[in-house]
Amino acid sequence: MTRVEEIVDVRKLKLQDGKSIRSISQFVGQSRNTVRKIIRSGLTKFTYKKRSTQLYPATGKVKEMLETWVKEDQGKKKKHRRTARRIYDILTAEHGYTGSYVSISRCVRETKCELSIRLKEAFIPLIYYAGDAFQFDWGEMPAYIGKQLKTVYFAVIQLCHSRYFYVRAYTCQKQELMLDAHRRAFEHFGGICKRGIYDNLKSAVKTLLKGHHRNLQEKFVRFCSHYLYKSEFCNPARGNEKGRVENLIGVIERNFFVPVKHFESMEELNDQLSNFSIMYSKTNEHPEISGHSRYEVFEEEQKILIQLPPYGFDCCRETLSVASPC
Repeated sequence: MTRVEEIVDVRKLKLQDGKSIRSISQFVGQSRNTVRKIIRSGLTKFTYKKRSTQLYPATGKVKEMLETWVKEDQGKKKKHRRTARRIYDILTAEHGYTGSYVSISRCVRETKCELSIRLKEAFIPLIYYAGDAFQFDWGEMPAYIGKQLKTVYFAVIQLCHSRYFYVRAYTCQKQELMLDAHRRAFEHFGGICKRGIYDNLKSAVKTLLKGHHRNLQEKFVRFCSHYLYKSEFCNPARGNEKGRVENLIGVIERNFFVPVKHFESMEELNDQLSNFSIMYSKTNEHPEISGHSRYEVFEEEQKILIQLPPYGFDCCRETLSVASPC
């Protein structure tokens, strides 16, 4: 932890938001000991002493033996493979190795990468309580509107707890249409969650900054302020961080748009999408709460959603023009 920006994040989360050590550690990606050190010290910048002795990597015959063992273990079950600690013990006991364990461990990692042995990425299952968060994303599918085959873009807003969702189709993905979908969804749900989870779509994010910071579009910030919810964004190329709505888009594509359908107008398409979302939620059991449909869980969640403001946000594109006297 040497970056001043990360230290600021830790201090704000603890001193302003009152977050726990564990939640801060998960959010900033640092160990709990590091987080405690920042909070207890009160410092805003850390400097670390350089190592007095440099650790040199394993080379020569040691590296050759190590690579041979890793290759031999590649096709074996995990419990039958030599760990980095076991390799170090064998080298010191049987081959007179006098180097450090850290060098062996580093060499094992590098060898596995060279052999394209990818360590499995760990995923922590997320649990959302009622009224906590929703996820948003766009999908696109072909459909006949009138007699023309067009690409239809549909916005999906899903409540993370109940898995109930709202979907509406548009002819493009402009910012005013994205905000319009949100406004209609909030009115359909009868309330708002505390957080909204997004990828880094251009209608909300101007530029990506370091860490978890974003330079947001002004109108999007005003929209969030109007409805009093917090916007959160996934890391770049990490769609799994909002996997619930990602999976839901696939469900809508397969179960509603396939095969290619015909609609007289966009209004007819959206009427059918609305009916589909309600019927799907009523007829499908909640994946985590057995014995209850998604709609039944939504009816309970709806009672604790944040109340809507007295008037809706004006979801339109604003332009300045001068009227000519002629």
